[in-house]
Amino acid sequence: MTAEAGLSQPRGLHVFLAVIRLELAMRIFVTGATGVVGRRAVPLLIADGHRVTAAGRSAARLDPLARAGATTVEVDLF
Repeated sequence: MTAEAGLSQPRGLHVFLAVIRLELAMRIFVTGATGVVGRRAVPLLIADGHRVTAAGRSAARLDPLARAGATTVEVDLF
């Protein structure tokens, strides 16, 4: 519905959408969080309201993800 058509959104719609968004938040574990894809995906997931645990091999590279709001885990698989 658009204002251009003379229609407006119901008052409770914003509250309803906020509740739906809250319920869709997930806990996500990202391996390779300090890699090319992970270091870009983690902040986007956090911004979207998800709780992110980021795993990587370098504590120095995990720091920016921790500052962005992720829980970080330093791992060494070898």
